[in-house]
Amino acid sequence: MPKISVLMSVHNGEPYLPSSVESILRQTLADWELVIIDDASTDNTGSILAEYAQQDTRIVWLTNPMNLGLAESLNIGLKVARGEYIARQDADDISLPSRFEEQVAFMDAHPEIGIAGTWVEIMGDKQGIWSHPINSEEIRCALLFYNPVTHSSVMIRREPFVAAGLGYDRRFVNAEDYALWVRASRHLALGTIPKVLLRYRVHSEQVSRKFEQSQQHTVAEIQLGQLRDLNIDATPDELALHRQIGQRMYLPTRSFILQSEKWLYKLYLANEAQKVYPEPAFCRYLAWRWRAICRAATPLRLWALARFWRSPLSKNIGLKAKMRLSAIYMWEVAVQMLRRLRF
Repeated sequence: MPKISVLMSVHNGEPYLPSSVESILRQTLADWELVIIDDASTDNTGSILAEYAQQDTRIVWLTNPMNLGLAESLNIGLKVARGEYIARQDADDISLPSRFEEQVAFMDAHPEIGIAGTWVEIMGDKQGIWSHPINSEEIRCALLFYNPVTHSSVMIRREPFVAAGLGYDRRFVNAEDYALWVRASRHLALGTIPKVLLRYRVHSEQVSRKFEQSQQHTVAEIQLGQLRDLNIDATPDELALHRQIGQRMYLPTRSFILQSEKWLYKLYLANEAQKVYPEPAFCRYLAWRWRAICRAATPLRLWALARFWRSPLSKNIGLKAKMRLSAIYMWEVAVQMLRRLRF
């Protein structure tokens, strides 16, 4: 029985598939099987996989008779996987050599964690680092606003995952992973290793760019479901504001700040009543969002600072010392602006 089952689905992945598979072959931890599902590719994907499967017996190659999509393909792979852990990787991404070794060490040392992702380096059409939330409570709170877990970076503890009846839901096409993390967070603790262990490729053919509109619609459905858990039947305007806050598209206007304050406080009161998200983590997360919205309002420094301190989000929820210091910074900038106006 391998320690890790690496799960990959590919459809017409010829351009990037070899480098992705090679990154798995170069792992410092060699106790793995690679379960690859060819989802009815029409390019040279099959020939590439056939060659790798001949070279390495750890590669399990399956082919769908017709294109079933990512969710169904990964569910097929989950049934075949035998490892203690299941590691995901997309056919256009690259795992750094020590990824499996470090993730297994983390999972072995933290038996309470059921799913662990990593920080991610973006390559291709964009560059940067995705530094996701680390602890389980913060991840759970963040899931209400966006997907804080990179699918291709996760490692899953197989037995409790299967025992909870978890898998990919094809109803949430193009956002299957987001829907899964939301459901999984009700059964398993999630974590993030604060280190870059995966290189995530951004290119014009990936799902998030080819089917962006469809994906955004699915994401909205997932978030509506979470809001209903809080007994909130969000209006279209409230949902649009919620998604705007989640994407950090903060507007430096009084109207946006006031609407955001009202919405965040509504979430706070709803969670007080329904007890869906862990406290005080949820309060801290809302306070962090509120602080970020006020800090982004550069043209309204004095007004935003006053609103920040008067708000029940600041008074009732409470802020960490770091957040208080950032508010002091806002005050110092406002004072400097006043001095310039005076002279």
